Amino acid sequence: MGEVISTNPSTGDQRSLGLRRYGPADVVAAAEIAASALDNYANRPLTWRAGMLRAMAEELENDAANLVALGSTESALPAQRLEGELRRTVFQLRFFAGVVTDGSFLDATIDHATDSPMGPLPDLRRVRTPIGVVGVFGSSNFPFAFSVPGGDTASALAAGCPVVIKAHPAHPATSRAAYEALERAARRCDAPKGTVNLIFGLSAGTALVDAPDISAVGFTGSVGAGLALWERANARAVPIPFFGELGSANPMVVTESAAEERGAEIGAGLAGSMTLGVGQFCTKPGLVFVPSGEHGDVLVASTVESLSSLGTLTMLSSLRTDIFRRGVEAIEWTAEERGLAGTSDLQGLPWGMSMEQFFEAWVETLMSRVVRRIGGELRCGREHQTIVPLNWDPPYLGPRRHSFPTSSSSAATPR
Repeated sequence: MGEVISTNPSTGDQRSLGLRRYGPADVVAAAEIAASALDNYANRPLTWRAGMLRAMAEELENDAANLVALGSTESALPAQRLEGELRRTVFQLRFFAGVVTDGSFLDATIDHATDSPMGPLPDLRRVRTPIGVVGVFGSSNFPFAFSVPGGDTASALAAGCPVVIKAHPAHPATSRAAYEALERAARRCDAPKGTVNLIFGLSAGTALVDAPDISAVGFTGSVGAGLALWERANARAVPIPFFGELGSANPMVVTESAAEERGAEIGAGLAGSMTLGVGQFCTKPGLVFVPSGEHGDVLVASTVESLSSLGTLTMLSSLRTDIFRRGVEAIEWTAEERGLAGTSDLQGLPWGMSMEQFFEAWVETLMSRVVRRIGGELRCGREHQTIVPLNWDPPYLGPRRHSFPTSSSSAATPR
């Protein structure tokens, strides 16, 4: 299935880790090993389980210097940021150890046998039990807190569930070192073999969701990948829970009074928030509504000026960089091919126009390029403008009225 490669995004240097990417059969085998540990692990005393989580926190702390160095090399994130993230990760494990010790998460109830006006009532007892083996997907932008030793892993282990963790391809060496810390703690505590498992490979992700012994999935990542895995989890013969933290557009609304009072300040702050962590935080503003007019223009100009003053920044991985580059190219295509750059008062930036007008043109441009690659033609009928005038019959087709591809240059009637 190929080798696992660690890449330094700052230099482009690559090295083999001597590991191989997992195929579907390998993933199924890993899930089976985890399932074999379930009963033994789940039936251990809560005090023992809490002790193992604390031991994991200790092992991570003991290897902090190595983990931070690996994480910085593979992600280009500064050491100070990763040190703080690792402290958060250690705190999470100890926090869940406290939850386990408390025991209230089990929601245990006991109703003793008793008489009632309806007759004798039986002795009824209820307690929450582990759901089974949990598949965990590590994120790219948080190599510790939302990755191998992160919150999904900690909560699953706290609940009594063995885990099979899919390492993110952006930081495989960091993932392996973090896993080894967790595994050392598991061995120290004599945990059953298979309590913690690590797999590698892009195709391993879908195989993990499909594996019969996986009973739930924890995911942190993009909307596209998350929805694809969610659909897969629900397409199983017996659907399984999918606990996902997906991306968001994070809309931000600037009122007229705010733009008037401190438009330049908001603009500079917006630029800082957009580029925090090289723009790779899921909480960054992605859609900004700014009042039209002089005060809104001041805010946007301040944002542009602040962004223009930034130096060279390194993204987490080549995958991230490629996605960003394609987004920038899409905006450039829209501005150039549709002749929209001249409609802006802000140095030709296409987002100076109305969002509706730009979005229509952007979608049309993207689809046109895709259709041209396969030798087809795209004809569009939109509210404001069209490349080819069309007579719509029927006049209203809901969302489908906006665009449709055809496989040849012959005229077509939209349906």
